[in-house]
Amino acid sequence: PEPPKFSKVPNLFGMDKNVAMFTLAFNQLEPGTISYRKTGRGQPGTVVEQSPRVGSSVKYRTPVNIVLEQGVRVPNVIGLGEEEAVNRLNQEGLIGHISRQTTGKGEIGTIVEQNPSAGTSVRIKSAVALVIEIEDWS
Repeated sequence: PEPPKFSKVPNLFGMDKNVAMFTLAFNQLEPGTISYRKTGRGQPGTVVEQSPRVGSSVKYRTPVNIVLEQGVRVPNVIGLGEEEAVNRLNQEGLIGHISRQTTGKGEIGTIVEQNPSAGTSVRIKSAVALVIEIEDWS
């Protein structure tokens, strides 16, 4: 029988799942366990952990396990008061940045705009810009 062939484990960090799978196949390696975790170390859907470690010499077809950044979904805080909105963001691991404007879009003292919008997947610890409606004094 032929002696086993070896490959070096490539660096998959920061790759999305499809590119990581292609890279493993190109290097004669197999995908192992694929899991998701909120780590805050990468963009949602990108590789943040892998094993065996980068540069390890392994036999062809060795499975490589990867962890993809899960990220968090931005909650809808439109219509909430400032404290409630900020607490809701903090519960998800996000940070609210407040500005106050007269927009005519909602009740005074409530959130009338948010960016990113509700449902967007972002890194944990990301900032969410919030606009609170204030009275027009002009």
